[in-house]
Amino acid sequence: MAFPERIFYSEDGSISKLEMMYFEENDYIECENAVGFVKYYLGGRYAFIGLLPDEELLLKDYISSLSGDYLKKALNRFISKASRRVGFCSTMVA
Repeated sequence: MAFPERIFYSEDGSISKLEMMYFEENDYIECENAVGFVKYYLGGRYAFIGLLPDEELLLKDYISSLSGDYLKKALNRFISKASRRVGFCSTMVA
């Protein structure tokens, strides 16, 4: 399966063209310093939550600020909204 190439902006300011996957989800999360989505699997038995930090935050700073309490609060504020188009890079950045 081929995915369309899109522009990816790295945290260091560099720009690359990468293949990206796209999908639509109805389950949208807004939390302090980030927004995200929930993708359910196996009939809702499992879920993947993707969070995108606010632009002014460095990814490493956002990750170091995460805690169980923060994630619990984010899930408690979970809201369902109209479908939004969400894209993400098909490569993982560590």
